[in-house]
Amino acid sequence: MRRPLWFFVDDSTPPSALQAAYQHSYDHLLVTARAHALLESCPIPSRMSVIVLVKSENEIKSALEHAAWRDQVVGVMADGPRMLATVLEAVVENQLKSGLLHRVDDEPTLSASLRYATQVDLLLLSFKDPTNIPLELVLAVTQPIDCQVVKLVSSASDGQSSAMTMECGADAIALQSNDIDEIIALDMAFSTASESQL
Repeated sequence: MRRPLWFFVDDSTPPSALQAAYQHSYDHLLVTARAHALLESCPIPSRMSVIVLVKSENEIKSALEHAAWRDQVVGVMADGPRMLATVLEAVVENQLKSGLLHRVDDEPTLSASLRYATQVDLLLLSFKDPTNIPLELVLAVTQPIDCQVVKLVSSASDGQSSAMTMECGADAIALQSNDIDEIIALDMAFSTASESQL
């Protein structure tokens, strides 16, 4: 079975990059609350679901009600631990998945990620260093926990190696890139791997 691919959309994403994700096998859009103008002009395909990334309490309500993605939202993700409690309240009220974008820069932030994995449905990790050793540690500890660990990457090669970490790899890969070649390459790598398994 093919691992889910996420595409990160913010207000700097060009329509061409978004269209490339639409035309390939990306399953989810991770959208910032300010990306609504782009998504109004480039409507989201019905096959895709949306996770909204929020930075403030004010963004939650407007993000959940925005017509550009309202019918496709499956989760709300806090942009950092400061917003986590607010997001956890909002998702219970709206019957959505909870998420956290957490940046791992050192030993304390790595340890914190293990604690956060017990609190959310989706843990999106951004790593300071290119090595996958911190991801291996998180995956080893979180395997029995009902939390999807997603790695944020900026290239297809990083996405591929993250998918193979500890054999099982991250539960999903989120690509943050406006480079159309990277968008296509990551999709092709995952499609080829899926065909090989079959």
